[in-house]
Amino acid sequence: MKVFSLIATLASIVATSTPLSTPLQNPLNDARITREKVPGNNPAFYTLLPSKDQMFRVRELTMSPQPPLKQRVFFYLSGFIIPKYPLPPPSHSLINATLTLRMRFTDGDTESPNQEWNATRKITEFPFVSVRRVGIYGGPLLYGWNEVVGDVGLMHDPWNKVKTREVEAEAEARMGVEGEGEVGEVLWGFGARFKFAQVWLNASSLCDSLD
Repeated sequence: MKVFSLIATLASIVATSTPLSTPLQNPLNDARITREKVPGNNPAFYTLLPSKDQMFRVRELTMSPQPPLKQRVFFYLSGFIIPKYPLPPPSHSLINATLTLRMRFTDGDTESPNQEWNATRKITEFPFVSVRRVGIYGGPLLYGWNEVVGDVGLMHDPWNKVKTREVEAEAEARMGVEGEGEVGEVLWGFGARFKFAQVWLNASSLCDSLD
């Protein structure tokens, strides 16, 4: 079965990615929820918690070019991480903070209808993500000002009969935890819907928020 992936990370770690058995944990499909836009040039909305309850206070989330063209897209995220009081227990840390990416194809492709994928890594170990502080790249998130930059390769299959794919995607970052069964505080949660138009040997995308 051919799987058409928008995000290079899912291709590089597909061996350890797992199909989801439940829908994405975001409000994109619930008309009763008022969606809160993430600041910047992007199609994303907050998920999991309102922006005021997320530890990472976003100043800007920008994707370039917007909408993305051809095979490569660059991401830039900046903002402050505000400590919560009372402070999280010692077993919770930014050093081991994790990032989860979820994707679901919703174009009705008969070979892979509504296929969903999930990948989780420490932020410091994600292939295309790098934290930047005071011009220095690498390392973990810290309290205070942070920048996160990403370089994402878009992929295409020139023989796939589906020329346009609809995708729901979500990015969820949490503080790292050591205890079994513990769930880290939400750093950020974003979700969006995308259209990716495939034109034979040249994959171009139309990344628009769908109403």
